[in-house]
Amino acid sequence: MSAKKTVNRRTPQEKEEIAMLVKSIIKRANDYEITAYELSQTADMTLPAIRNILKGLTKFPDLTILRQIDQYITEEYEMEKIDKVAEEPAQYLQKESENLVEILTKLDQIENKIDRASLKQDIMFEIIRNAKEAELTSINKAVSARLNSLQGKS
Repeated sequence: MSAKKTVNRRTPQEKEEIAMLVKSIIKRANDYEITAYELSQTADMTLPAIRNILKGLTKFPDLTILRQIDQYITEEYEMEKIDKVAEEPAQYLQKESENLVEILTKLDQIENKIDRASLKQDIMFEIIRNAKEAELTSINKAVSARLNSLQGKS
């Protein structure tokens, strides 16, 4: 009597899922530099069996084991990355908000300086326009004296 060989029949959907999981696991294990040893510690599979999966030598490994490995990679490597990416926009917005407040404050200060300079210019223009010749001569002498004193200090 010949021994019967047990055949594990998988549906086409299961075969497709296995192929996709193997491809994904190999890619992510390489991307994240995950060792076969690390994966063997998390799955119910021996180190040589995991190595064969990562080398693409096992045609149709156990679907349950592949799902365990996939879940491990997702939880240990990708969820941390997803959490970090989720935090980054909030931190970015906070920082940009602070920068915007600082910029607006500086703009207000510049605007105030411009307003004061413009006001001084307007006052000087009005003084000059309404002044008599003797007053203009007096203003000219005062400004010249002030400029000379400033130049002498430098």
